[in-house]
Amino acid sequence: MAAGQRQAFAANFAPQSSDVSVQVCHSSVNDDFDLQRFWELETISEQKSLTPDELLCQSFFENTHTRNECGRYVVALPFKPDAPPLGESRDIAISRFRKLEYKLERNSQLKHDYHACLQEYLELGHMEPVDSPAAAGGNYYIPHHAVVKESSETTKTRVVYDASSKTTNADIKQMYRNIMIRESDRDFQRIVWRTSPEEPLRDYRLCTVTFGVSSSPYLALRTIQQLAHDEAARFPRASQVLMRDVFVDDVVSGESDESRALALQQELIELWTCLKLSR
Repeated sequence: MAAGQRQAFAANFAPQSSDVSVQVCHSSVNDDFDLQRFWELETISEQKSLTPDELLCQSFFENTHTRNECGRYVVALPFKPDAPPLGESRDIAISRFRKLEYKLERNSQLKHDYHACLQEYLELGHMEPVDSPAAAGGNYYIPHHAVVKESSETTKTRVVYDASSKTTNADIKQMYRNIMIRESDRDFQRIVWRTSPEEPLRDYRLCTVTFGVSSSPYLALRTIQQLAHDEAARFPRASQVLMRDVFVDDVVSGESDESRALALQQELIELWTCLKLSR
């Protein structure tokens, strides 16, 4: 509206009174400048400064990870170099298990599903029995309990491990279960379990990266990056996606058309089988 039109419009609709208050607001927007500032604020810097602990973890992983004869990755738990000896944890784990067992004995379906989960661990080699106690301070027992999600279309009952449980003097997430823990570190992933109160309690140790252990998210994602690096020659596109587009345990990526997207999906599946090779 031209200036003259605005003045005429104001004159025609102004109240017939001598006491008229008028407030005029004006703003000037430099679109290019404001958009530039917005994108600068929203852009994640590609250069990330690693902390000393992160650098230590990177170096430790590079020096200790291996692939076994079946091609599966075997990783080590990244203990802090100045960490104190671990305290007693088995009695605490037994006490927690007995509370769990009391609950299971009063729910036959939950008991069946829970023991089926742990039996699968044994059958897949993700857990192994332990016949002799480890040296004092050279093991850690992880309490475990059941979580039921009725809305799940696959596994309604899950075994959850509480690796933040306190010992007497110290603290200690199927992507994880496809990465093996080196044998010398498995005693720090012990559990106690039995399928019936009439049986003696037995010690077991988890053989794979385990949900609930603080280092597990790092070990899992770092192993995925290593897989992408090791298999880049055979799966170039999928390897780039794993290096760039993985969030937790999801691959969030895309392509310009359906055929390319389907081809990328197949390459990702083939690359992923390199991590999921059976023992």
